[in-house]
Amino acid sequence: RLGRCDVYATEFDLEADEFVPLPKGDVHKSKEVVQDVTLHDLDVANARPHGTGGNMTSLVGQLLKPKKTEITERLRQEVNTVVNDYIEQGIAELMPGVLFIDEVHMLDIECFTYLHRALESTISPVVILATNRGQCKVR
Repeated sequence: RLGRCDVYATEFDLEADEFVPLPKGDVHKSKEVVQDVTLHDLDVANARPHGTGGNMTSLVGQLLKPKKTEITERLRQEVNTVVNDYIEQGIAELMPGVLFIDEVHMLDIECFTYLHRALESTISPVVILATNRGQCKVR
């Protein structure tokens, strides 16, 4: 806000505003939409089968019997390439998250190898491991 319009300069007001001339011309607005989306949301959205029929019966059939498909490694790589392209173009910004794993003493060696492989990625989150045991063997 720059001030008050000089048309109202003759009226008394308790606020001592600066009087400026009334602007002329068109009003231009710009709106920036920011949406937070996780990589899991993108994976699930791309893994969900899309219906081919546009009629109401196929829509009801999809709602009654939702088909679940797993997130494959190929799908994961495709989503990663799209996200990397968006980051290079400046459309998206990557913000690493935090993964908190409690009762980590219950994990076996296969879980730890999977976590280790996932942490080597460039888009890996910060991982916090917590347990209430002092020392224990990994199964």
